[in-house]
Amino acid sequence: MTPFDTLKDGRNVDAITLAAHGMHATVLTYGAILQDVRLDGVDHSLTVGSDDIADYEGGMAFHGAIVGPVANRITNAVITVDGNTHTLDANLDDGHMLHGGSAGTHTKVWTVVDHTANAVTLACTLPDGEGGFPA
Repeated sequence: MTPFDTLKDGRNVDAITLAAHGMHATVLTYGAILQDVRLDGVDHSLTVGSDDIADYEGGMAFHGAIVGPVANRITNAVITVDGNTHTLDANLDDGHMLHGGSAGTHTKVWTVVDHTANAVTLACTLPDGEGGFPA
């Protein structure tokens, strides 16, 4: 694990490099982003990624990230669960929610639980009620 960059809010992001069978992958602790995948003998990345953390805080917010607590759009950022209506974080200009909202898993710095040469386990805990989701 090596330091990658610092987010605008001061949180540190690390990069974890994995390697096996002629392949190398880099996973960031921010958003659990698969930032880079390389195959031996190929001179370019097999993923769309960036070396600048600011890109992931902006227009590339979902590139390679684990999104949640829901993936896809929620119309009008409103859900009903067990007869109770919940207004969620509308993070799109049209009033809908995309990929868990502005505080979804793609914005969290995940914790490294385990790391070997060819595997990493990351964890992320979301507070109850965050983004309007029911506890």
